[in-house]
Amino acid sequence: MHLTGPERQFWTFVADLGDIAVIAPAFLGAAAVLVWHRRYRDVARWGAAFLACVCVTALLKATIGSFRITVFGHGIRAFSFPSGHAGLALVFYGGLSLLIWYGSRSWFGRLAALALLALETLVTLSVFILGWHPVIDVSCGLFLGTLCIAALWPLAAQQSRPRTEIASLLLAVSVFVAAMHGARIDDRELTGMLARSVVAPPG
Repeated sequence: MHLTGPERQFWTFVADLGDIAVIAPAFLGAAAVLVWHRRYRDVARWGAAFLACVCVTALLKATIGSFRITVFGHGIRAFSFPSGHAGLALVFYGGLSLLIWYGSRSWFGRLAALALLALETLVTLSVFILGWHPVIDVSCGLFLGTLCIAALWPLAAQQSRPRTEIASLLLAVSVFVAAMHGARIDDRELTGMLARSVVAPPG
């Protein structure tokens, strides 16, 4: 897909919002707010979901990474399988959206939850539009993210949250995302390093 300079800048800006170098500190900020409000189970389940997504993504990148297969005469290629941006953005922004959607009945909370889902969707689209990941990478990243975040839904659906907690969560996430935006962990460089460590002989 051919992109003009401003278009590429816009989509790169959006994609950077889904980089683990940005999301991980923002998650820690949100977790600190939840701990302050004594939401220990939220932190445990959301943290486990996030860590599981990171570990499985890293493992798949190291062991599978790039490949090309042919199905019914059509070539399917993966660049850096699966997309960490798609999976981690879903676990982070989607998880935060779940907590806020079920925790608030106000219009502000509902709009904030929907905005987070819209942001997650844009992050996922951005890596495809920029050509960083083909459809198979993105689809499997979303599938993995969905599996990881599923454990948070029953807990999120049971709790209401005061406006101060929701406002604190959004503020903490906004501050960390703004502070870390532009920081990147190169997918392919990381994949190569992980792959070398997996195949390296012991000793």
